[in-house]
Amino acid sequence: MSVDWKLYEQDIIRWYLDDDMTAKETLKRLNDTHHLSVTQFKSKFGGLKNLRSDEWIAVIHEIRKREARGTASVVYLHGKRLKLDSTVRAVRRYSKNCQSEATEIGYYNPIQPFIATAFLIIG
Repeated sequence: MSVDWKLYEQDIIRWYLDDDMTAKETLKRLNDTHHLSVTQFKSKFGGLKNLRSDEWIAVIHEIRKREARGTASVVYLHGKRLKLDSTVRAVRRYSKNCQSEATEIGYYNPIQPFIATAFLIIG
């Protein structure tokens, strides 16, 4: 049976991203709320919390350009700020691929990762 994801997409995104539920917890909530049991969740929504390696390479390239201008960066994915330790770990992991692949990619997808200027709030 084919699932019309549009009917459930808003709830799934709220639970999976905003409430930071795991895929398993989100599927249980989907079943409890809408009496829907699905198996295609990972293929449809699995990439919402993580960037692919080619996306990280593009992000690292952008971060380096901003650093060269003296601008600190924070990375957002789907409107949520990524944790600093996760970002540092990903930069360390994918930096070795940046030299050759960053110029080959040649794009920055404004819909996926969002890089903003870091700022400090003193209150």
